[in-house]
Amino acid sequence: WIQKNTDEVVTNLDAIECALKENEGHVLAVKTSTSCYDPQIPDQIDEMGKLFMKEDVCHVMNNAFGLQCKKTCKLINRA
Repeated sequence: WIQKNTDEVVTNLDAIECALKENEGHVLAVKTSTSCYDPQIPDQIDEMGKLFMKEDVCHVMNNAFGLQCKKTCKLINRA
């Protein structure tokens, strides 16, 4: 999702939460990949982790592109 008034690619938590609510009881897991292309700000991994725990949904993350970003790795550890 591209944030209005900027060209930053950001996590759209509201859309994720809405999709989980619309498909309640039918979602076993969500697979995400960390951002890898500019313009990039770290994904809201910690907030996604809280959301998936609240909704009782497993989270599978591909962090192959985020390994070089210390902030992303820190957010993963916090999640």
